[in-house]
Amino acid sequence: MDLRNNSSLIENINIRKLIQTLNDIKSLKESYPKSIEVAVKSNYTQIKISKQLKYDINAEMELSYAENNWIIMSHNFPEKTASSLLKIGSSTSLKSAVEGFLLLINNLKNYFESLYILDLNCIVLEPYEKLMSINWRLIKYSKFAFIKIEFLDPLDVNNFNVTFYGKDHVIKELNEAYNTNSYYDEDETDIYQKLCIKLKILEFPYTNRIEDSDECSICLCQHNEQNESPIVCCENPRCDQLFHASCLNQHLNINSYKVLSVAVGECPFCKQKISSNFSGFMKKQQDIAELNRQEVMVENSMSITNKMDTQI
Repeated sequence: MDLRNNSSLIENINIRKLIQTLNDIKSLKESYPKSIEVAVKSNYTQIKISKQLKYDINAEMELSYAENNWIIMSHNFPEKTASSLLKIGSSTSLKSAVEGFLLLINNLKNYFESLYILDLNCIVLEPYEKLMSINWRLIKYSKFAFIKIEFLDPLDVNNFNVTFYGKDHVIKELNEAYNTNSYYDEDETDIYQKLCIKLKILEFPYTNRIEDSDECSICLCQHNEQNESPIVCCENPRCDQLFHASCLNQHLNINSYKVLSVAVGECPFCKQKISSNFSGFMKKQQDIAELNRQEVMVENSMSITNKMDTQI
């Protein structure tokens, strides 16, 4: 094999890629002169498209050029909602990708605004990084009450689910208040106002910092390696300890007996009976672990870790 000819062939291929990339970007800027920003890596085969929205929210999409087409490497939209238009790993033309990008921004503007309002007005414990691609928020309501709000369909912000976690007697009161009929105009009321109306309060209890006592009483951390928050409570009214679900589950696996696959043991502090029957917490943490796994897979496939160094 003639290495010189082989090197020349590779160089010609790279030049063709460069020319095609520049032509695509030029056409893109002519078609959308003010709608989007395009940042390009130094090798001109990887680009980042972004658009600044209200409330300093930034919609982003990254693509890589290969085989006469563009591969969608990442975006910060909810994956299930975006999959029909911007499926990660799919091959597309740059124009089609941008059209889908702008269409999703328009369709999801109420969703972005709803998440922003929750992040602004509430103590959000999870997700650890408040990404717009994550369609739920776990909120601290009080010392022993936590609320998870999940947008079941980000295209319809009125389609959301609310789940309460915490001490049983506190959760019972919140459920009773929430499930009592309350009137509000769905189109004129934002997600935060809806929750306040349903819970019969003027505003969420709010502080600028989370107390040290919000650490897990087993591992003594607010967030563990999985970025869980301690929201499992002992039911003893005189016990004010909180635990990560995984920490308490590990404790009970060592210091408990089984009843119908449920581990029954004692609170590590007050010795009141406590069980591992908190599947809702464990399921939530499994969902977080799966999300983290998917993010790692995307990062590995992208190999785009450096900042974009050329701005078009």
